[in-house]
Amino acid sequence: RLDSTLVIFSSDNGPVTAAALTPWELGMAGETGGLRGKKRFLFEGGIRVPGIVRYPPLVKAGTAADTPVTALDVFPTVSEILCVAPRAGVPRDGDSLLPLFAGGRLQRSAPLFWAIVTPVGSEYAVRDGDWKLILDSELQPQHLFNLAADFYEVDDRIHAEPQRVARLRGLARARVAAIAGDPLLKAREASYHASP
Repeated sequence: RLDSTLVIFSSDNGPVTAAALTPWELGMAGETGGLRGKKRFLFEGGIRVPGIVRYPPLVKAGTAADTPVTALDVFPTVSEILCVAPRAGVPRDGDSLLPLFAGGRLQRSAPLFWAIVTPVGSEYAVRDGDWKLILDSELQPQHLFNLAADFYEVDDRIHAEPQRVARLRGLARARVAAIAGDPLLKAREASYHASP
């Protein structure tokens, strides 16, 4: 029934824009609303997208929230709605959005994290609260932004905030290690190497 169905509409990344970097991007004309970056970048123009949720039991029509969430939050949200607990020992990558749907605050169990090889050498980004650190493939910090004060990511604070850089870099390293140690990832890699 529609009155008890969760509907989520979003995108997985920012748009391809008219600033073509590859031949397949020629003629594309997406728009980031002035945000830095685009598809395949870890700046907000590449990862920030709108999301629309319809869930009449909890979400009041016409409400808006600016709490950042990711697609990784969908699975724990659906699991909680269905009252299905995750298997013991299997890491959960996101957090249920039900508190946010009900008008409350979302308490993250871990900072937000992104990993993608970009055209400018960035590969990871970690966000904790309003602060976002972008790192290269060796987990060396490249950029630090306070998104509350600098929505468009033009005031790079990487040299002004060494302690914050160190803390966020530690969070990114922990996340990369956790992903490498994920039992499902190890099982998948083992299945690739198994003989037929």
